[in-house]
Amino acid sequence: MLDGTTMNSPPPPHNSPDAPESPAHLLHARTHQVQIVLTVLGIALMLLWCWFWLHTLRTGRLALAEHLRIPAWSFLGFDFLHNYWAVRLWVSGGNPYLDAFGDWRGKYAYPPVVLLLYLWSALFSRGVAVVLWMGYISAAMTAAVWIAGRTRSVLGLMRLPLVLMLGLMLWSMPVLFATERGQGDAICLLLILVAALAYQRPKSWAADAVIGACIALAAWVKVYPAVLILGLLAMRAWRPFALSILMAALIGIIPYRATMQFVTASMAAQQDRVGFLSEVYQWLFHPSQHRPAQLTLYPTIGVDSHSLTTYWGSFWTYTEAASLQRMPGVIGAAIILGPPTLWLSVRMLRASDRARAALAFPYLLWLAAMATFIMPVSYDYNLFYLPLAALAVCDRRDPLIVGLALIALVAWCQPFKVPVPNASDLLFFLKLFSLLGIGVSLLARGRELDRATLSDAGNAERLSTIAAAA
Repeated sequence: MLDGTTMNSPPPPHNSPDAPESPAHLLHARTHQVQIVLTVLGIALMLLWCWFWLHTLRTGRLALAEHLRIPAWSFLGFDFLHNYWAVRLWVSGGNPYLDAFGDWRGKYAYPPVVLLLYLWSALFSRGVAVVLWMGYISAAMTAAVWIAGRTRSVLGLMRLPLVLMLGLMLWSMPVLFATERGQGDAICLLLILVAALAYQRPKSWAADAVIGACIALAAWVKVYPAVLILGLLAMRAWRPFALSILMAALIGIIPYRATMQFVTASMAAQQDRVGFLSEVYQWLFHPSQHRPAQLTLYPTIGVDSHSLTTYWGSFWTYTEAASLQRMPGVIGAAIILGPPTLWLSVRMLRASDRARAALAFPYLLWLAAMATFIMPVSYDYNLFYLPLAALAVCDRRDPLIVGLALIALVAWCQPFKVPVPNASDLLFFLKLFSLLGIGVSLLARGRELDRATLSDAGNAERLSTIAAAA
């Protein structure tokens, strides 16, 4: 034969149609098929999401409300309208901290800077403003999911189709809840996103000022992001840490008169929440007069809330540990959440620059999620940070506890009612367990990045040694 083979010799393997494919080729084909299935699933979720909100906007009330865990109102944007009516009063010359503006909850409950953030809404009618804000929440979630996908790529994790990640996120209980209420936590999310991106830029005064301004503003929009200021220390962001404190002080001092009016109005209107802080003083210095703080306007725990501070005393009623039951909930929450937070933060502090930059976004998300458990009243519309962090860092190579935490995450993130006894207690523990498990995943990613950095440094040293010898 012209190719050097005889008539009876077998043909080369690559010419045989029945030759077995290589393991690498089979793995690639299987991975491609999985990606197609996941993409189709994501598209289906997005189509259902579009139908859900089109139906909601047409009726003016949350679709499928009777089947969801969301305590939906008979209209959309309940929490957004608190800001909307306050802004309308303000631009007409009134003072929302002193004058009634049509909200039965009383005087305006947010600091002066938040009025500025909602000033745009005065240009639109109520319905249009609510829809625009709902659109902003969805856009902020989309941007956060995109950054989470980019983080997965940097970390070398299993690729997930962006449409699937977005579909899962938009269908999650926290996002549906936040969109229905028109909550302002999406402002904090966008500020965290911008701060994380600025942290990944080359160090400069401009980047550090952006980080400090974003974290300071987030701490004024909602109280719980204040913990991110301390998180900057774990990220070795010394200058942004100082700038965030300075800018937070300026945000309160510049409109000093309005800020003091806000503090006075809040102390009167938020007695339920303030009581969980003031009881710490009594417990420490006047234990005989101490009485555990209790909620009067809100339930202690519900299928749609997750405050460990308020749930602390209720949990210990199942036991005979009276001393723990009487302990202030804030201290109890600190005992539970403090060690894992400190462990993760110390790990970030000791990590390489490469690891800290790659994990900046999920670390800040995790810190924000953790802080919501400490707030005296904390509904699930502010817990979207946790599934976002999971999308950014969790992978199939994680330890078993992370896999179990992801199962817990899916169980409580799905928005439908759970027909089981004591569903509030069960869902609370699923939320808390998923928080701890995703923290373990963050630790794993940090160790992997540090090992990769050491390996790269070792290879570079060997190459320089060979070059010097040559």
